[in-house]
Amino acid sequence: MECDPVIEKHYKGHKSTITSLSFHPETKKVVSSSKDKTLISWHIADSTSRALRFLGHRDEVLDVDFAPSGEVIASACKDRTVRVWVPTIRGEFLDFVAHQGVVRSVKFSPDGENLLTSSDDKNIKLWMVCQRRFLMSFVGHTNWVRCARFSTDGKLIVSCSDDKTLKVWDIASNQCIKTFNELKASYTDAEFFPNGTLIGAASTDGCVKIFDLKSGVLRQCYDVHQGAVNKARFHPSGNFMLTAAEDATMKVLDLLEGRPIFTLKCHSKSVTSIAFSQDGNYFASGSSDSHLFVWKSNFDRDLVPEK
Repeated sequence: MECDPVIEKHYKGHKSTITSLSFHPETKKVVSSSKDKTLISWHIADSTSRALRFLGHRDEVLDVDFAPSGEVIASACKDRTVRVWVPTIRGEFLDFVAHQGVVRSVKFSPDGENLLTSSDDKNIKLWMVCQRRFLMSFVGHTNWVRCARFSTDGKLIVSCSDDKTLKVWDIASNQCIKTFNELKASYTDAEFFPNGTLIGAASTDGCVKIFDLKSGVLRQCYDVHQGAVNKARFHPSGNFMLTAAEDATMKVLDLLEGRPIFTLKCHSKSVTSIAFSQDGNYFASGSSDSHLFVWKSNFDRDLVPEK
C-alpha cells in the first residue's frame, strides 16, 4: 500500500543554493554542497552530534559524493578543482586541478578506487583517487558536460551535456558506444537503472525520459514538471523514480505503472538536489532556498532486500 513520504529532518545551515547531496553508505549522515563554497556533513542517526562544515573551496561547490566506504568525500568546484576530504573535525583533504573549466560533477566508482569528473571543458576524466593520478579522458561532447556517472558494475559511464546528447562510454575500450540525441532540450542529469539495462535522464523541457540501453529505444517519458528538471534518481528497487525541478516540486514516479503518484511541495524555490539512501528508506532534498529536508520514503518499504 502506498504511503505518503514524510519529512523526518529539516536542516538550515547553508547561506546559498544547495547544489548536491550524498548519503553515507550506512545512512548515518548526509553531506551537502553549496554555492556558499562549503560542504556540511549532517548527522541523521544521532541528533546530539553537531554538523561538520568543511571550508577551503575558493568558489561555488557544485557536486559532492560519499565514497562507498564512507571514509572520504569528494567535491567538485567551480574553480576547476576537486577535493577529497576526510569527514572529521579536522577536515583533512587533498586537492588537485582536474579540468580547464568548471567541474560540474564528481562520482566515485563502485569499488571506491577511482573518481569520475565532468566539466565545462567538454571532457570527462577518470582518476585514481589515492594517488591523484589521471587515468583517461572521454572526449566527444561538444558543449558543457553536466554529469557523468558509473553503471552499477563500474564498466560503463553515462554522461549528459548541453550539446543535447546522452552518451554511454565503455571504460575498457575508452570509446563511446551509444549516443542518444535530443532536438528540443538539453539534458541536465542522467543515471543508470539499478540493474544497468536502462538509463534515466532529466531535461530542461520538464520531461524525464527512460531509455533502453541495448536497443536505444525510448521506453517511458514523463512530462510532469512546469520547469526544467534538475535531477532524476532511481529508487534502489528500480520501481520508482524521484525528480526535482525548477517549479519547486518533486515528483515520485511509479515506473511499473508508468504514472506519477506523489507531488511533494516543501521548498519555496527550485529543488536543485536529491539523493536516496543506499537502502532506499530515506531520501534528501535541497533547494535554492538553502533548506535541506530528509524524508522517510514509505512508498517502497519492502522491496529493497537488506544486505
